[in-house]
Amino acid sequence: MLPLKPVLSTDCVSRLDSQAFGMGQRPFDWPRPDGAPDVGEAWASSSRMLRSWTVHNYLTGRRATTQGATYLVAADWLPPLPATVGEIVNSAALRVISEPPDARLMNAIETRIRLPLGNVVHDMSDFGEFRVTAMLAALLDSPQHMTR
Repeated sequence: MLPLKPVLSTDCVSRLDSQAFGMGQRPFDWPRPDGAPDVGEAWASSSRMLRSWTVHNYLTGRRATTQGATYLVAADWLPPLPATVGEIVNSAALRVISEPPDARLMNAIETRIRLPLGNVVHDMSDFGEFRVTAMLAALLDSPQHMTR
């Protein structure tokens, strides 16, 4: 089934387009025919980072509009259980940033979710939906995600 074109300004894609515009990263919006510059200075700014973090929190916490979008339930982000917290983070990182998290990112996520990486998770109640949200947001906020 093909995705439907957004109809309303409240559709998820319309909202994401608006957020991308606010960050200066709207697809096909570069005014010159040679395309957007491929250098970090053209894309990196404190306001763009703050906007990105806001978007990441909205998306991972499912606070963004869901009209026209389907979100995975939190349990779908976990590998087969039982698994350690470190294995859960590694599995999610491979799906989100396409590479294992480095030690700095693992430590940041451990601090953010307030659960040691060596703890064993037996079922979703041991981890909690709020930790999935925090873990995903941390992955998207990371320098590993922000590099090309």
